[in-house]
Amino acid sequence: MTLQVAFDMFMGEAVPARHCHNFGEVAVQAWNGVSPSGLDQSAVERIQGIIAAYPYQEPTSL
Repeated sequence: MTLQVAFDMFMGEAVPARHCHNFGEVAVQAWNGVSPSGLDQSAVERIQGIIAAYPYQEPTSL
């Protein structure tokens, strides 16, 4: 089971956004939805902008 989880984490970026381990633009909204205090929309957009600014890396093949 541990090997499967590790493999999924490495290969998870090769799938479309919102599937498997590639949460794309929905990660901040999801965490905001379950956080007790919540964030206002401008904070969510600011965090999403920071995440979007990270360079994309192609998944590596094993």
